[in-house]
Amino acid sequence: MTKKLLFILTLTFVVSAEAQNIPNAGFESWAPGFGYDDPNSWGTLNALGILGVPVSVTKSTSSHSGAFSAKVETILADLEMSGTPEPFPGILFIGSLNVLSQSAVFGTPFTAKPDSLVGWIKYSPVNDDACGVVVQLSKWDAVNMTQEFIGFGIYSSSSPSSSFYRFSVPIDYESQSTPDTLQVTVVSSVEEGQGQVGSAVWVDDLSLIYNTSSIGELNGTSFEVFPNPVNDELSISSKIVDKMEVYSATGILIDHIILDSGLIYTYDTKKLANGLYLVKNSKGELKRFIVQH
Repeated sequence: MTKKLLFILTLTFVVSAEAQNIPNAGFESWAPGFGYDDPNSWGTLNALGILGVPVSVTKSTSSHSGAFSAKVETILADLEMSGTPEPFPGILFIGSLNVLSQSAVFGTPFTAKPDSLVGWIKYSPVNDDACGVVVQLSKWDAVNMTQEFIGFGIYSSSSPSSSFYRFSVPIDYESQSTPDTLQVTVVSSVEEGQGQVGSAVWVDDLSLIYNTSSIGELNGTSFEVFPNPVNDELSISSKIVDKMEVYSATGILIDHIILDSGLIYTYDTKKLANGLYLVKNSKGELKRFIVQH
């Protein structure tokens, strides 16, 4: 997909918002509109219904936890008023959209540097469509009136799933600056002009992962381990499909692991004694973790 997510980037510029975390991350809180519901603290294109555009984000009772999730679906719409409806992806983003005042708010105030965004999704693609989740941290330069992009991550999948699975979006940092805004965007079709009507992604239980005990090791490596120290389950996420090995501190090979790109593998550490261990990927990169029962 050569144009993947290029059109989404126009939605990631930030004006303002109201929280130092991911608001309404479980999509349990919704507000009624004119013939639709919108998740509180999140923006959609549902308000375009006054122009005859179908609803693209709905409150779903199919959820990972709690009562609801957000269902984002690609629709057939004539947004350009050309007389010819075309497929248009459902879009869900932190913020809000006011059609009457022609104004929008994108993002939420945020000054931390998490390692990754994780959450739970399931996807029902039409043909070879693919959904996407984008996380971005940025900072507004009031002097130059520009947006500095500090951190960015993307997760994309074309694999159908009838049940929720956990995904991970590792965040790559391009700047040492402290961000002032966090933006998360979910789309049901990632390629501009190539979306398939009816493709739908359900999203639920978003959260941010921090690994401050080994923040120095994160730079320049293609996978992450957390939490650290760990008790019974270690999460391992990789930016690429990879084969990994688990070693004891004395260099004894304990286990083999195969990871899918962008997914989080849960490794059972209950069988391990307290102490220091190492995970090595196929590139020879190492991450250490400590087991503390």
